[in-house]
Amino acid sequence: MSIQNIKKALFMGATLFSFNAHAQIEKGATSLGGSLDIIRNNYGSSLSNTIILTPTYGCFITNKIMIKGKFGIFSQKSDNGIVDKYRFNQFSIVPEARYYFNPESEFKFFAGASLGFRVFKVNNSNNNPSKFTNSEFNQSVYVGFDRFLNKEIAIESTLSFTHSNLSDGFLTYGLTNLSNVGFNIGLNNFVNFKSAETDVEDLVGKGRSIIGGQLSLNTYSGNFYELSAGKPLKIKGNFATLDAEYGLFVTTGLLIGAKTNVVLANSLKQFGIAAYSQYFHTLTRKLKLQAKAELGYSLNSNYHTTRIKGALGVTYFLSQMLALDIDLLSFNKDFNSISYSKSKNFGSNVGLRYFLK
Repeated sequence: MSIQNIKKALFMGATLFSFNAHAQIEKGATSLGGSLDIIRNNYGSSLSNTIILTPTYGCFITNKIMIKGKFGIFSQKSDNGIVDKYRFNQFSIVPEARYYFNPESEFKFFAGASLGFRVFKVNNSNNNPSKFTNSEFNQSVYVGFDRFLNKEIAIESTLSFTHSNLSDGFLTYGLTNLSNVGFNIGLNNFVNFKSAETDVEDLVGKGRSIIGGQLSLNTYSGNFYELSAGKPLKIKGNFATLDAEYGLFVTTGLLIGAKTNVVLANSLKQFGIAAYSQYFHTLTRKLKLQAKAELGYSLNSNYHTTRIKGALGVTYFLSQMLALDIDLLSFNKDFNSISYSKSKNFGSNVGLRYFLK
């Protein structure tokens, strides 16, 4: 999975509102996240089909304890029509427990831990056919805090340490273990569906806005076994990602927005920006038809890309500030600065969006 598939989200340096959001982290409140992407990509003579599923769900079992789970499925099949064919399948599961120390404070501090498991299988049938399956366990501990922007959406900051234990199969490629220290600022949602207000006028009314996002700073280190050297060598590096989206309803049903993507890593520097318009047609109070047009530009170390994108779908409001956004059919075409890399994508997407009043 490329760095570009890291979830679309935004760190918003917004003014923090003062009010009591204690009820949002009481027993029965939930947190939802994740996305589903189905992509068909034509890249010159190459054709690939990809499915990415990453749902998350958390629930407060008491007023201070949240149990959370994250699941991931990545499946890709690629064929360039000549000799290069491969399948890549990956499954991951990450259970997590989190404890809040001061639920009545404006800054709600927490500490947590998770235990993750990942298994992937590669079937390569090119000139040198190969098959292998590997697995990985990782353990993570973290601390952080939530600061609510309103009664459902909070800015969440975490500082985490993760250590991965790789199976022996990774020795073929030299990697034996990896540690990661990360700092993350993003958005999280907390909704108690038993008491959530959904009978609200103007869910797509003039003046409402959409935000979402994430800022991540990471440093990693590990052991790499160099066969020619006959001994383990240390690897280390840093990377940062920022994905940002902001949209404003200029009239009822018409959203104008922009988003950006920045990736800074040891061997990669990538910058992207896009502007879009999206129109919502009301079917019921909570269900809206939507159509979107987008124009974007990105630049990395090797080439630059102009992207034209369109999508048709529906939006369903789970509450007045949290909506399920479904692109039933999306299409984008990339015009790259290198002639052999023109591509077209067809796909669908399911994700969550945050609405502010």
